Amino acid sequence: MGLNLIDLLKGQLGNAVAGQIGKSLGIGEKAASSGLDALIPVILGKVIQQTSTKSGAEDFSRTLDRDELRGGGLLDNIGDIFGGGKKQEQVSGLGGTLVKALFGDKLGAFLPLLSKLLGIDSGKSSSLLGMLVPIVFSFLSKQKSQQNLDPMGFANLLGSQKDIIAKAMPAGFSDALGLASILPSGGSSSRPSGSRPSQAQTSSSGGGGFARLLIPLLIAAALAYFGYQYFNRGAEKAKDVVEGIAEKLPEVPEISIPKFDLPDFSGLKLPEEAGELSSVFGKFNEAFQDVKDEASAKLAIPKFENLNAQFDSFSGKLGSLPEAVQSAVKSGVGGYLEPIQKLIDQIYAIPGVKSILEPLLNATIAKIKGLAGM
Repeated sequence: MGLNLIDLLKGQLGNAVAGQIGKSLGIGEKAASSGLDALIPVILGKVIQQTSTKSGAEDFSRTLDRDELRGGGLLDNIGDIFGGGKKQEQVSGLGGTLVKALFGDKLGAFLPLLSKLLGIDSGKSSSLLGMLVPIVFSFLSKQKSQQNLDPMGFANLLGSQKDIIAKAMPAGFSDALGLASILPSGGSSSRPSGSRPSQAQTSSSGGGGFARLLIPLLIAAALAYFGYQYFNRGAEKAKDVVEGIAEKLPEVPEISIPKFDLPDFSGLKLPEEAGELSSVFGKFNEAFQDVKDEASAKLAIPKFENLNAQFDSFSGKLGSLPEAVQSAVKSGVGGYLEPIQKLIDQIYAIPGVKSILEPLLNATIAKIKGLAGM
């Protein structure tokens, strides 16, 4: 039997890890086990996508050489990761950075799918993903080291797993993550080709063969001619009717979409301990840019839900950070409330959008004010 990275990783994690994750995140062992089954192929699929080019493979190889991941060190202390305390915080912080780089703008659409599958909220789904990505990366670093693979050799190893990963991927995840062009669909559909007629079948026998072919052709040609004459005259009449109607139609006013003034968060300088919050604000403008009308506002709902969940996650940690860090967060975030509210007002100017997004964005403003100590 060939190498199966999914089974190999599960074997190294052991049977007890689902219970540890479930207890740590408060989601229960069953949801944690289902999360492992779903997320391991998801993470591997995204890695295959990232390493599908030479530059991507080289960048990812450098990621695996980070001190925190090199040689599979996280797998040696798996119990410490889910036992709470400093180690879990370190892995969770690393996971936030790795998740953002790996999933990019697909994360907002993916987390609601994962939450629905596992029956947990998007905040818990985000935390689970953030803990598992570093573990999977550490496992991959170990494989790369043990097999002495260069970046392209490692990419080829992952490529050999496409069929296995595609079969393990939950339904609908591949499309949501943009992996449909990378992974096989899971079943090859072959269309049987008809047998080519033999020369004996295509050649006519007897003296009347040519006549039998010629008569249908003449009939078809006559029908085509008369059909053209009939429909051409009909088309001219139809054209006249359409032009007459068009002259009577009122002009449709041009619809203008407001230009958004996106806040510049590059000036938001937060301490290293608050790096997670910097990452959240980095995704802030992405959620707004795609909103153009009612339909796109509805599609953006998962992104805003994910933003709010991440604000909640950081708010829960803020009180345990040093007082100097808390002060820096309050002063730094408070200065952005005015441009954020201005952006929201511009979004509301689009017809039909306010009723869709107002509950979510009211919550967003409240969370940001809470971080700013207002």
